[in-house]
Amino acid sequence: MKAYIKITLITFGLVTLLIAQACSKNSLANSKDGELQNYTGLDGCGWVIVLDDGKKLEPTNLFEFDVALEEGNKISVRYKQSKNGASICMVGEVIDIKDITER
Repeated sequence: MKAYIKITLITFGLVTLLIAQACSKNSLANSKDGELQNYTGLDGCGWVIVLDDGKKLEPTNLFEFDVALEEGNKISVRYKQSKNGASICMVGEVIDIKDITER
């Protein structure tokens, strides 16, 4: 009987952990909405994220994500300030993207 309870508790714990992990990967909690803009014409610039509040972000790792690089593409993004905070472009905050999805 005790073995049955242990197996049940372990199974329940694993299922709960898997569900929580799946939800966190698909969730963009604390994300910001914005759009992609191509600033390639400016010296040292490339793709920039312009948030809905007007703030500009210069992502260091945009190409690591499967998002369509199209002018005006609406996105939701979670990010942190980059430790490599310098940029030649200098139009916005240099960031590392944690997660990005099209909306």
